[in-house]
Amino acid sequence: MAAATIAQKVLASHAGLDGPPDPGEHVTVTPDWILCHDISAYSGMKRMCQLGFSEVEHPEDVILVFDHYVPSPNERISTQMNNIEHWVDEQGIKHFFD
Repeated sequence: MAAATIAQKVLASHAGLDGPPDPGEHVTVTPDWILCHDISAYSGMKRMCQLGFSEVEHPEDVILVFDHYVPSPNERISTQMNNIEHWVDEQGIKHFFD
């Protein structure tokens, strides 16, 4: 592979490219893991529903961590965290750290 940044090397290997992608080039990759936390999980969960998706395709590849709002600062956040925890159970996400 030609001289490339670590990001280009990772993208190339996960996109099945022979060389690094060019700056600005769009590539499709398969990630090893999806990491989300209490803030991104709630908005991601809602957006999935808005787009009509009901299942995480590979729940075994998802790591979800509560870290920004521990302990929860108010009732609204507690409700969101409870909703996320219920969704995690529904989706079969095993790498959940509350």
